Amino acid sequence: MLGAFVGAASASAWYVDGDGAIAVNGYSKDVLGLNIARWLAGAEEGEIKFAGTAIEYFEASMPGAPWGWTVSVGEMISGPQPCSNQLNVTLVAVAPPWGYMDPNIVEGDKIEVYGAYYEDQSRCGVSLVGSEDYYIKKADDCDSLVKFTGTATTDEDYDEFVCYGSYYCTVKVEEVLQDPDNTLVSGHEYQVCYGATQNNIKTGDKVEVFGNYFPTCGPLQCVGNIVASGDGYYVEIIAEEAVNFIGVVENEPSEPC
Repeated sequence: MLGAFVGAASASAWYVDGDGAIAVNGYSKDVLGLNIARWLAGAEEGEIKFAGTAIEYFEASMPGAPWGWTVSVGEMISGPQPCSNQLNVTLVAVAPPWGYMDPNIVEGDKIEVYGAYYEDQSRCGVSLVGSEDYYIKKADDCDSLVKFTGTATTDEDYDEFVCYGSYYCTVKVEEVLQDPDNTLVSGHEYQVCYGATQNNIKTGDKVEVFGNYFPTCGPLQCVGNIVASGDGYYVEIIAEEAVNFIGVVENEPSEPC
């Protein structure tokens, strides 16, 4: 790991100071040191995924320093609650694996971020180093993040032509919990698909749904559906339908007098 860093910053003189932070050309405790030291130590606080807005792109301040985007956090999808509503999402010249930074992002774009969250006493951020799955990318304008509770109006079923092979059911919206784009209508029914995991949902079950709604465009088999599969998304039963039992209870034979 250190060798990869040295190769990336071969034009710079680097050392580890008394506090354990990497310094380059005398810039002790610069953002470079904080990011690289945390990456080398594996001091992430967990993976985080959220939707937000791109604020400003920044270049590396020196050879080997991190670069990336300052973003505002909008809708949390999964992971720890960040220490600030503005975070730096960064890449740095170290050995792979590292994730993807969409080159087409411009200031003001709606974006989605998935990466390794870290924080210390003075700052927090997201690193795209550590997995090829990490990314910052422009949000798909076709889908809207939604969260709501409602009642299943159909039993769970499976179809290979629904959301490219998925369990699904229809849910009537009763309480909207999250819908920043105002795409849901209370009282309407929506088909919800949730991947290969069977939830055994029955008509009448109360459920909570968190996913992406594709009202008019998107992947062909997802259009018109709420897709609640993948990291952080879900459909869960919060109250099962009451079942009335009607039957005959036989008395135990009585003892003779």
